[in-house]
Amino acid sequence: ACCWRVYTLFSLKISRLLGFAPMTAMSVVPPPPARVPDTAALKSSRRHHRNKASRAGAQQQGKMALGGAAVSTGSPGKSPHFEHAAEHVEWMVHEFKTRPCSMTRPTSSHDHRCCPYFHNDRDRRRPALAADGMALFYMGEPCPSKFDEDCLCPQADSCQMCHCTAELLYHPDFFRKRLCHQARRCPRGGLCAFAHSREELLVPHFGEDTEAEPTEEFIAHRFKTQWCPVGGPHDWENCVYAHTYRDWRRIPGLGYASHPCPQWSISIANGAPELGYGSRCPYGLACPLAHGAKEQLYHPQFYKTNPCSDSNCRRGPLCAFTHGPHDRRQMPVEEHFARGAARGPLPDAEDLLKQYQPTYSTPPMYHASEEVPRS
Repeated sequence: ACCWRVYTLFSLKISRLLGFAPMTAMSVVPPPPARVPDTAALKSSRRHHRNKASRAGAQQQGKMALGGAAVSTGSPGKSPHFEHAAEHVEWMVHEFKTRPCSMTRPTSSHDHRCCPYFHNDRDRRRPALAADGMALFYMGEPCPSKFDEDCLCPQADSCQMCHCTAELLYHPDFFRKRLCHQARRCPRGGLCAFAHSREELLVPHFGEDTEAEPTEEFIAHRFKTQWCPVGGPHDWENCVYAHTYRDWRRIPGLGYASHPCPQWSISIANGAPELGYGSRCPYGLACPLAHGAKEQLYHPQFYKTNPCSDSNCRRGPLCAFTHGPHDRRQMPVEEHFARGAARGPLPDAEDLLKQYQPTYSTPPMYHASEEVPRS
């Protein structure tokens, strides 16, 4: 239970302080994450299963149309069976823990954590999405009056915040956005709110081989450009993903130069920690200069072009400096990097970010209250 709740005890105000709206639809960044079927396909699937159920007659009692998929109700307290993973994802987001468990006499072997239905008010989840699958009934943020408490919320079910752990972790803003830290030992199995493999992640991610052995080409162009989906404490400095905006890079393809932005540097040194991204530099995401050490050191025009001062350095490709003539990269001559020298806002910056970094405006809420791990 402690492990289950540890991911809910974090601050969720960081993304709002940064001035960004919650994430909606997501474009795919290779390797592609799992996708939920489009609305037209789901409506067609619903019609098919409704017709099939009406023809089945006596078999209709054992099947139902739920979340756009034909499912078997099975035994009370057990999860419905789905033919496709996408149907299971949709059911989890729309229906999980929204109906009472039908077991009138729960046995000692009946684990509430592994039951898809609720057993009490603290286990109950209000539907988060409207029937159209777009509008949200409440935000993915804990209610200050009731979250995981037995007290009553003044707004009751009309409250626009989460009332319990189930409502928070199975909210569309959180569900399957991070890998489960228990992995194969997780008692919830397919009902877990976290992904048990990279194929289950609903956010952009890299392949396991790339994460374990990143190449210099990857480091120069994609290192720290996607938010981290890794579950559990780990070394942020040696992780190929970004964890906060001070750890994040815009893709170099935007055309910014490797020279540091003076406004950004002053803001980091003297500004308040909660200052939003757009308030640290007048050009914001379209700034033609590097925002922070990651954008400067790992820029294709700077990365592996200067010698390392650490004679015992063992960071390999993660070190931005060279360790001999064999390690030196040729500085690329690319036309789009010249745009940064114009000292004006980069054109089409937001469009490029939406295409190649679709979740740029939604940093991980999981990391908001975590301290930066030390190597």
